[in-house]
Amino acid sequence: MSFVQLRNYSDYTMPEGVMKIDALVAQAVAHGMQAVALTDRGTLSGAIEFNRACKQAGIKPIIGLEMDLRLRLPSGMAHVVTLTLLAANHDGWRSLCALSSHRRCSGETAVLTETVLRAESRGLIGILSSTEGAVSGALQAKQLDVVKDVVRALRPVFDNDRLFLGVQNHARDEDRAILPEALRLARDAGVPLVATNKCLFASAEEAQPYRVVRALRSGRSVTDDCSDYAGFHFKSGDEMTGMFPDLAEAIETTGHIAAQCDVDPVEAVGAPPVDLPAAFDTADAYVRHLAREGLRHRVKPPSPVYEKRLDHELDIIQSMNVSAYFLFVRHYAQLADRLGFLTSARGSSSASLVNYCLGITSLDPIEWGLYFERFLNPSRPWSSVPDIDMDIEGEGRLRVMDALQSELGDGCVAHVGRARRVSETKALRSVADALGYTQDEIHAILYDRETGEGASPSDDRGRLLHRAAALFAHTLEHEAIHPC
Repeated sequence: MSFVQLRNYSDYTMPEGVMKIDALVAQAVAHGMQAVALTDRGTLSGAIEFNRACKQAGIKPIIGLEMDLRLRLPSGMAHVVTLTLLAANHDGWRSLCALSSHRRCSGETAVLTETVLRAESRGLIGILSSTEGAVSGALQAKQLDVVKDVVRALRPVFDNDRLFLGVQNHARDEDRAILPEALRLARDAGVPLVATNKCLFASAEEAQPYRVVRALRSGRSVTDDCSDYAGFHFKSGDEMTGMFPDLAEAIETTGHIAAQCDVDPVEAVGAPPVDLPAAFDTADAYVRHLAREGLRHRVKPPSPVYEKRLDHELDIIQSMNVSAYFLFVRHYAQLADRLGFLTSARGSSSASLVNYCLGITSLDPIEWGLYFERFLNPSRPWSSVPDIDMDIEGEGRLRVMDALQSELGDGCVAHVGRARRVSETKALRSVADALGYTQDEIHAILYDRETGEGASPSDDRGRLLHRAAALFAHTLEHEAIHPC
């Protein structure tokens, strides 16, 4: 496999990233890459969307995280280093989930400890950044012994052969100064080099608009940020080869790493735990039994129409291997009932006769002419996992979650997140304000946008306004807890 970009931020990385996932995948496809990685800082919020976009585009998704790690070396000194962690397999995906959850629960600025990483490192590939953290400082000071100690400490964590040293060249003086020392370290410590690029936005032309958007996402004034972001775009294989003309092996290593990664986060999701009575060997058999019993209880007597519809739904549920999911939803609906709280399933789940027979919903879908395929349809690729939104009255939601955590353990129960994105109007207004437009000018710009009467801007400031607004629009504004 040829060059693969292994270090990319999407807009889920606040405030640095601005690339929408579709744009990231489109860049990889445009540059002829067979695979591409998503490595947001500390979060996997975009992983499922990224996986789906890559599959639709016909390229291989590589899922990872970027995190800071605090290491205590034999000298007694503690150093913070930056690691890119890639999931090689399903164990690696589970490790990433555990590390991301740990960071969320410990605070958004939390730094990993060596103890936590060692406990959750199965199936991971590690890329140690040479241009950030303590490694960067030590290499610039030519303190190779410090970095060798870091490598020695990390090697056992990554099964000795899954640790790499990432080298970067963003055409900055500090990157050029570090590179010769990184080569010496790789030779002396026997750690393989891999060429990486910190990709913050899609194309080189977005460097100036990116500076405006980053300031807005950071809550700062545009004039406060004097950084040069040229070189932090998604580079092609030819561009990367030109940045590392004497390091063909580091370019090739990206393809070797990509070839080691094979994980589908949807497939990696295990069935929720359910207890089966001794008389039933499988969740499929138990769901079928409960549904038939429920049908006889709910519909007296059940007509052939109901029998046929129930068999049809059960066959689809069994073919999609999701029977355990229905048993688990039934379990916590019954748990809420035992705790004295009313529940109500909303949305398309009411179109399922199985849900009605299991007591998950209270609406007869045949009586109301509802089609099961609105809820679960194996012909739709995004419908591989059922989705039942359950309303629980009052404080019942937290009580049920507490009960499930006591039953299953804290690591098995989590809230579902939702993402709010910046609207096009807000993006245009915010960028115009940041660039110093008056309120009258902003109102005129917004009016022209709504009516379509405005001409394309002919001055540099106007062009920057529209390019930055387009970059800012639809990026992540904030994440919150889903109400269901």
